[in-house]
Amino acid sequence: METCFCITYYLLLMLFVDWNNNYFLMVIDFSNVSNEKMRVKDGYICISNGEECLNYIYLKSFLIYVLTICKIYITLLNVIDNHFQLGGHMTRTKNMLILCIMLLMVIIAGCGKEEKKENDTSVKAKDSYSIKHEMGETTVNGTPKKVVVLTNEGAEALLAVGVTPVGTTKPRAGDEWYPHLAKELKDTKVVGTERDINLEAVMKLKPDLIIGNKMRHEKIYEQLNEIAPTVYAETLRGDWKENFTLYTKAVNKEKEGQKALEDYKKRIKGIQEKLGDKLNSKVSIIRFVPGDVRIYQKNSFSGVVLNDIGFKRPPLQDKDEFAIKGITKEQIPNMDGDYLFYFTSDKDADKNNEGTTLAKEWTEDPLFKQLQASKDNKVFQVDEVIWNTAGGIKAANLMLDDIEKYFLK
Repeated sequence: METCFCITYYLLLMLFVDWNNNYFLMVIDFSNVSNEKMRVKDGYICISNGEECLNYIYLKSFLIYVLTICKIYITLLNVIDNHFQLGGHMTRTKNMLILCIMLLMVIIAGCGKEEKKENDTSVKAKDSYSIKHEMGETTVNGTPKKVVVLTNEGAEALLAVGVTPVGTTKPRAGDEWYPHLAKELKDTKVVGTERDINLEAVMKLKPDLIIGNKMRHEKIYEQLNEIAPTVYAETLRGDWKENFTLYTKAVNKEKEGQKALEDYKKRIKGIQEKLGDKLNSKVSIIRFVPGDVRIYQKNSFSGVVLNDIGFKRPPLQDKDEFAIKGITKEQIPNMDGDYLFYFTSDKDADKNNEGTTLAKEWTEDPLFKQLQASKDNKVFQVDEVIWNTAGGIKAANLMLDDIEKYFLK
């Protein structure tokens, strides 16, 4: 655009400079284009400087020489036709004025279009960003407005930074949204369950971005990536904060994500100060499910939150693993701790409540009664959704509510 202004300025000079008393000199040094100048009498006017000149050098030269020829031609006509009479000379000048104005309009319009095109390209390049993830690297053009997320912990991450997904999964077929998310997801479409994605439903939503998880969705990555740019986390286990950070980067909400994590850490610090010596308590986590009673370790969701707070764990649970599965009643002594929290997979809609029945059977077993936590009346049933299956930042904060409830009130 700067070059266009310079050319325009040059043309304006041609309208007002008396060429009978002044002269111009055009010097082009192709070995050093920055020396290109246009001189009117004793002054110098820069047509362009630096590398930008390369883009316009032939256009500028063409315009200047054409206009020079036009001026010479018009002057000759005036000499021949009017013998330097003022009237004829003015007539030719008026004609030239019209020609110059037309050229100015073309140049300015062309420069405007060129500038707009360059600006559009610049904005597009600035808005695009790349995300490194488990399946490679994905480029996203502009902040996505329509996001499909295929896990609950991913949905929680998006909601925490003000992004409502257009589509997400439910825990199991026929289930409702988890209670702590139901209100925020009321307008979100269902695209299957975490283990069974409905690709057609995803496609109908025409998303700008899809967020999934390699642990659940590795086999359908290519299909999803054909629908929209797709970003995958590695697993649903371990530190939930790693997935959270990836998801917030993917939707271009990294600053908001950092703020949410800072708020979580501030809550942790406040709870630690209130707990005092109770931080030395050993906390045990148990799940009662028919056919698969489990003792959860540090790599589980609840294990990560307990570790963030700084609680100690019983020996078998103090390992960077997920869970000890298939526990039998003979192994009940391994469940002991200063505090014991357990949950079942039963929902209010379940008819048989097998998990609740199993939990009652085990907690009334003589071996369980011998646990120190049982003797001290520090055995508590908690919500499995919050302590285990939801897995996101909102569930983590709700788990902190429970910690305050059972340890500080």
